[in-house]
Amino acid sequence: MLQGHKTAAKEELAALNELSAAGPDEHLTGKKAGVPITLIRPTGRLRGGRPFPSARGGYLTRETLMVTDGSPGASATPCPARSEEREEAFALLFRHCSPEERRPRVARALGLIEKGELDPEGIVVLRRGTRDSGSGGLLGAAVGAVVPGGSGLVWPPQAADGPCRSLHEDVLTRHVVGWLRQRGARLAQCLLAPEEVSLAAPLLRNGFRHVTALWYLRHEGELPPSWLGTPSRLTLQTYEEADHDLFHATLWRTYEGTLDCPEVAGVRTLEDVLTGYKAQGAFDPSLWWLGRAGADPVGVLLVAATPEPPVWEVAYVGVVPEARRQGFGRELLLRALLEARAAAVHELFLTVDGRNHAAWALYRSLGFTPFDQREVFLALWPLDCGERGV
Repeated sequence: MLQGHKTAAKEELAALNELSAAGPDEHLTGKKAGVPITLIRPTGRLRGGRPFPSARGGYLTRETLMVTDGSPGASATPCPARSEEREEAFALLFRHCSPEERRPRVARALGLIEKGELDPEGIVVLRRGTRDSGSGGLLGAAVGAVVPGGSGLVWPPQAADGPCRSLHEDVLTRHVVGWLRQRGARLAQCLLAPEEVSLAAPLLRNGFRHVTALWYLRHEGELPPSWLGTPSRLTLQTYEEADHDLFHATLWRTYEGTLDCPEVAGVRTLEDVLTGYKAQGAFDPSLWWLGRAGADPVGVLLVAATPEPPVWEVAYVGVVPEARRQGFGRELLLRALLEARAAAVHELFLTVDGRNHAAWALYRSLGFTPFDQREVFLALWPLDCGERGV
């Protein structure tokens, strides 16, 4: 149930957790590797006068923390990168890559900004003094992105080597978290390739949890002839045909007792969930189905289409608790495969929580094969019952 994880922008990003406390004009001093450090945590209200609560009380302004490492001109407050700094920021974020891999990743990230798919306000840097003084350059960088449906994505911060590297990365992490929460994010994700998990250290220091491995599976459209005439016990209605209240209620009930990233269940509102799914690919209500066994709604199937090349994503398939382990999930997925075949779509893909062994077995039995993997780091800011509408 991690939504929106398979676009170019989201593959370069990730997520994070709770802010530390910030009392009134709190100053923390200490030493790190013999270098004096001062943290200045100003309090106040965000733009528009709305206060932003920290995790343990108090309020943080958007300029969350200022760091001083004691070196000349090295006072730094997280702020959006200037246009001329973005390439340097991305190069710092991808410095763990070889030069041959780093260059295209930086180019893709810059291209996302040009296409309007990545908000430049979410590209945050710490500066080393001022460029005019000759002591300029970046101390660190991080990227956050707001995802429709109350979610956020973050690429882990990276800071220049030095005695204050961890401190700078922590400051960037907390700033990006505040930026996402100010914009309504209920959760944040960080999706990293297995060989990149060491980059998540700043996130783990600041409340993120490494919850699971997310597997990507695809189906290339070949179906055994015997499947083409398989009788179905389900009557399927598209989102256009079904009663929307019934569709929504059934979708919400399929989250009960889920084994697919259960940490996320109930964190967002139903409206958030629907918004997130509708933002995946091009929303086509004829590719959303409500399945009924007789008069009883038993499950939903949500498919998202991408036009070029024609590929479909099984964004979600779920069955209500009392109808599970009766083969209805298989029937819903078979419908997706048959509809794709009829539409001349030759590839479907989906994702599955590595802990969800039942779903994994189902997908493999239908011919889906794994082709990629991401490690999931997650931060949650749960709703109360009133916000969920419970």
